[in-house]
Amino acid sequence: MNYLKLVDTAKKDWESRPNLAEACERLINAVHEMAPNKFRHMTFSYIKNLSGVELESTDVVLVTQYLCGDRIRLFDAGFEYITDEENFILDDDNSHFAMTENAISHPISGDVIHNVKSDVYMFFTLAKNEPDNES
Repeated sequence: MNYLKLVDTAKKDWESRPNLAEACERLINAVHEMAPNKFRHMTFSYIKNLSGVELESTDVVLVTQYLCGDRIRLFDAGFEYITDEENFILDDDNSHFAMTENAISHPISGDVIHNVKSDVYMFFTLAKNEPDNES
């Protein structure tokens, strides 16, 4: 799907919430216009700032969730374990176990790390199947 279609889809989907439609449009345009390295590790705050729209925290989550969803699929979500001592990206299995078991396996040593929920953070990247650059 090209960028103009993505913008049109978002505008229609968020017709009743113009500020969210505008945020989606600005984010889609930013991806279209900016270098891909600007989107390697995005936080909710980065996405909010990039949108340039005044959004409540819940609205930032809605917009981000929408842009990760099947209708647009602009972003992919990931999880990272961050402490004062170390940080690393979680694979799919560790992401699942962090949320369901509150424990992960260290990617190098294999040791189980317990009580990780407060040290696991969500981030976003460009979707692997990024929309084509047609205008």
